[in-house]
Amino acid sequence: MAGQFFHEDGKITALYDFETCLVGDPPMDLAALRLRHPAEPLGADLSELFRHYEHVTGEPIEVAALRFHTVVFALVGVMALGRANGRTAARLGPFPFGMGP
Repeated sequence: MAGQFFHEDGKITALYDFETCLVGDPPMDLAALRLRHPAEPLGADLSELFRHYEHVTGEPIEVAALRFHTVVFALVGVMALGRANGRTAARLGPFPFGMGP
């Protein structure tokens, strides 16, 4: 099971580390998988996981939405990490679009 779940005897007993959770467009989660998979492999190839998603939901993955959310997820992640450590961000120089640490 994923690292955000405590489990016992095959049942989820607690959830934690959900600070970035929200209800939104499902391709957002798939985009997060695309970016996290190289560092946190999920045990299967992404194309296999995406086929499973399509099978379970009965819906095709919208490739344009997946691409959009992948870019957004990557940009927001970098900006959030920079803002979380303002001293490091300040040393890196100005943020894009006038956003500062």
